[in-house]
Amino acid sequence: MKRQEEKRFRSHFSAPQLEFREELLVKIIYVSTKLKLSERALHLAVYILDTYMDCHAINVKRLELVCFACLSIAAKYEENDEKTSKLTEFLLQFMEEQPQKGVFIRMEFMILKFMQWKFIPTAVHFADYYVQYAVSPDDLNHVLGSGEELLHGVRQYMKMFLRLALLDQRLMNEPHSLIAAACIGAAREKMSLYPVWPNQMVQISGYRNFQVCAYVQLLLVKREKLKQELDLARNISSPRQCNCHCCCCSCLTVSINVQPASSSYVPMAAPQAVPSFPLTFAARDKSHLSGFMNDQAGPMNI
Repeated sequence: MKRQEEKRFRSHFSAPQLEFREELLVKIIYVSTKLKLSERALHLAVYILDTYMDCHAINVKRLELVCFACLSIAAKYEENDEKTSKLTEFLLQFMEEQPQKGVFIRMEFMILKFMQWKFIPTAVHFADYYVQYAVSPDDLNHVLGSGEELLHGVRQYMKMFLRLALLDQRLMNEPHSLIAAACIGAAREKMSLYPVWPNQMVQISGYRNFQVCAYVQLLLVKREKLKQELDLARNISSPRQCNCHCCCCSCLTVSINVQPASSSYVPMAAPQAVPSFPLTFAARDKSHLSGFMNDQAGPMNI
């Protein structure tokens, strides 16, 4: 996978629509959650979106079309046929300005042609491999809980930090394998497993402690900063309670439940319009980012 990773696209941070990136990520997370798509599909969609946007000047009105086309491509690449057989129709119903199916398919083809029909492993692919070795027998001697409980906690925090890593533009050009390693390290830190990057992980990943720990601290600081911003937003606003479990802007107490991968098919949720908000919303309020802070599934308190 690391050989494939060397072919990844390097961002020039020159996209005219870069200011809308955060808001597009929220849309991708909302829809992928509603359609029960995997984290691999989510992260691949973001990678395709970043790559395409960096090399094109896209009209703001077409950003949603490009965003959903990237998600469609990623889902068709990562998911099984049962989940993607009617994916285009579902995505069209989620869009605010529903284009014709032919327009959507042409956009997919344009993006695929630009990507040369080639994709690379994302941070999730590497993290899914690393996490198998994230808890060692030595860890059980220093903390309470069984190996399964510790590994479950690490997995939940890992998923949260992987999503947080998507938000930070400084990480866009870093190797996906290194980002995955940092997310595992940050998860071990939150689970009080020390050292954060043990020798076992050095051997598995090829990354030494000093290479990983700088990014671990970056992710931990990012999490605390975002948590403070969300807490401030909750204090200023009086949000209504919501049980939609999606990343909607009208609910500041929302969480995205990340379920472990399963071989059994889960029917997709019925389509409904993505909550409408202007693309400049991200510049004014951080409440829509609460979906990135989901670590509630783990046995830990924030």
